Amino acid sequence: MRFVVKNGRVITQAEILAPAQTPEQLEARRQALAAQEKRCRDEPHQCEEPGGGHAH
Repeated sequence: MRFVVKNGRVITQAEILAPAQTPEQLEARRQALAAQEKRCRDEPHQCEEPGGGHAH
């Protein structure tokens, strides 16, 4: 994706992603990923997809 047009306005990918690039958002994502990895280690059955793959 390079851009989106909404109500006649072109919105770039950088503009769309900017709110998720703040230090607070990046730290929140890091913490969420660490929690998911721990959960998968502690309870692997919680991360399995039907058919044998992983759900993340």
